[in-house]
Amino acid sequence: MRITCFYFAAAKDVTGVNESVFDVADGTSLQTLLSDSILSAFPALTHLATSSVLVLNLEYLDDGADPVLHDGDEVGFIPPISETPPSVPAEPVEQAVGPDGADLVLLSDGPLDIGALYERALASGAGAVSMFSGVTRDNFNGQPVERLEYEAYGPMAMREMAKICAKAREQWPDLLHVVIAHRIGTVPVSDASVVILASSPHRAESLAAVTWAIDALKASVPIWKKEFYAAAPADDGVEIEPPPPSRWKANSECFFHGHHGHGAGASKR
Repeated sequence: MRITCFYFAAAKDVTGVNESVFDVADGTSLQTLLSDSILSAFPALTHLATSSVLVLNLEYLDDGADPVLHDGDEVGFIPPISETPPSVPAEPVEQAVGPDGADLVLLSDGPLDIGALYERALASGAGAVSMFSGVTRDNFNGQPVERLEYEAYGPMAMREMAKICAKAREQWPDLLHVVIAHRIGTVPVSDASVVILASSPHRAESLAAVTWAIDALKASVPIWKKEFYAAAPADDGVEIEPPPPSRWKANSECFFHGHHGHGAGASKR
């Protein structure tokens, strides 16, 4: 049977490919695929596997799960999440979710239209529309930052964002609309990479929902951030040294950050 495995962020850097296809015997389990096929083909992934998880058909797995695979299954090798599908879509990918399509999730390789997103969250019964907008800052630990680049496991990212909308509604039933939009590709300094909005009759619910949603997004949505640095100028404006190499950043909120053990060792979200 044939299994497709996708690689992202640091895992893609190590393998040098976006995906690979393995022909394996019937009855092969996920952990056997990892040890006998993935790590055999890409031994350099071994050090990264201890802090990563495998996902199966766009879903996280229960802790310790080792399911038997089936022909056509899709496996994702997921390094710790940072703050876009196997390739960046040419057009924004959006989906109306929630009751009667009241909510919206969006991935875009262009600037996020905050005004349009605000209008999407607005409702005649809303007394409050709360928003979080995460933007690229120009420094990290004193090092000038030139830009960020984001990559996502697109279909799974859309699914996980939809789950966040649903879970927000479970916690705050009075929410009218929830909107989650994330930019992928290159995001310059001062541009927004993520926008989350929620509307409700009173401010407490929407404020709480937006605060919770950004933490949930950073914990479970498979989107990775790579930071590109600029050379630090001297007082006279002359470069004193070349910038450090770009690097993938892991969120401390990522639910399996610091996880040890191969593959599907993380709790189901």
